[in-house]
Amino acid sequence: MNPRIKQRLVGAVVLVALAVIFVPMLLDGDDSSMPAFGSNIPPKSGYQFESLDIPPRQPISMEPKAAVVEKEDAAPILTGPVAEVEPEPPLAAEEGEAKTEPEPEPEPGEVKAWAVQVGSFSNSENALRLRDRLRGEDFDAFVEQVKSSGEAIYRVRVGPEASRERAESLMERVKAKQPDLPALVMGHP
Repeated sequence: MNPRIKQRLVGAVVLVALAVIFVPMLLDGDDSSMPAFGSNIPPKSGYQFESLDIPPRQPISMEPKAAVVEKEDAAPILTGPVAEVEPEPPLAAEEGEAKTEPEPEPEPGEVKAWAVQVGSFSNSENALRLRDRLRGEDFDAFVEQVKSSGEAIYRVRVGPEASRERAESLMERVKAKQPDLPALVMGHP
């Protein structure tokens, strides 16, 4: 191949590579125009509380009452030699037996509520668009901004709910109305 044609082809490849690298940077623009916001959770609506009338407790009587004891036939007394019984060694917990321990109280910094995460975006406009779409479906959606590797990430969540069971029920409702969204139940501080 002619050296002049080789030089032109190499030059064209270099120019195309530079265009591929720098044109997207120029089109994206400066990210400083993006609004800086934190979590904007809408107030939870629709809760109604009912007051229950509880009758006052009856005072406990301090007077002792006589208990009626019926006399039962006593077992016959055995006489004779008594056999020594060796105590059996205590058995370790059987395989089918499960140990039940009370759940520890949540410590500060642990999950206090649950929310359904339906998306995570690096662009706030995409996150706000999804939030508005979910609010149009009567979900309490909000956007939460977090820093990951020095970059802002915008999480779109629905909720929060006080219990994990209610959050899982909410996740099923979101999946029913928006099957294209990857919904996950996440802890919400």
